[in-house]
Amino acid sequence: MIKYGETNQMKDVTPAELSKAEATQLTRKIKTAVNDVWALLVRAREGKAWKALKYSTWEDYVKTEFGMSRRRAGQLLEKGEVVEAIEVVTGKSGNAFPLSKRDVDALKDDLPTAASTIKAKVEAGENPEKAVADTVAAARAGKEKAKADLAALQAENDRLREQHAAALPQAVKDHETAKAEAIAARKAKPVDVEALTAELEELREANDALETEITAIKADNAKWEAMRVQFEQGGFEKVIAGKDEEIRVLKTRVATESQEKVRNLNSFNWAMKKLTELGFRRNAEIDIETGEVLNG
Repeated sequence: MIKYGETNQMKDVTPAELSKAEATQLTRKIKTAVNDVWALLVRAREGKAWKALKYSTWEDYVKTEFGMSRRRAGQLLEKGEVVEAIEVVTGKSGNAFPLSKRDVDALKDDLPTAASTIKAKVEAGENPEKAVADTVAAARAGKEKAKADLAALQAENDRLREQHAAALPQAVKDHETAKAEAIAARKAKPVDVEALTAELEELREANDALETEITAIKADNAKWEAMRVQFEQGGFEKVIAGKDEEIRVLKTRVATESQEKVRNLNSFNWAMKKLTELGFRRNAEIDIETGEVLNG
């Protein structure tokens, strides 16, 4: 227990430096603790712990319970998924594979392929730790190469753009210079939020109007799509022939349906005539007292 008056004495106490063995043991404990955290987070996410504790979202759960941002929780979950995949293919605990954030980032882009590679190496007799380390190194090298290739491509694009700009007519160059100066001048002026908001609303309204117009144009164009195809196939003669065929089909359908209706009406009239001959009537007569049907 620290008694009052001993605080200043405590400030003068310098913690003893750790030996190599102590530092190694402590580092292993820290790594184990970190791995335990991601494993528990994965379990909490998969088991929907936030629902059981009446949180509306996973983000609310990790922020309230652990003071952890969504981004940090996402990083730990990503590491959990990577290490879990490695555990499955190696059969060893994730504590045997200390992975940095860069290692995780390199593997997560194509985790199934990385896991298959590690599994193949282990099944071929390679040490699991070495199999994981080699796969991580290859993945990181591939990612660095892709990054370098992208940077080289961007540099080439910049060079071509500058070359193209240098070849432009002087009038165009002057226009671009004036535009750049105008943009710089606008940036230097105080921002009028209300004016920008009003302009944004106007642009949104104009955009909505354009979208409505485009939808109407598309609907109108759809009506003529078949005719356009016919025109491309054989000009106006093809279009007219197509319309003639549509008219013929419609006339045939109308004639067929009319004939069917006539047949149905004739059948109905014949049936009514037969029923009348047999003594049936349209109106039935029922004895109210007995309920007997007298005629019908």
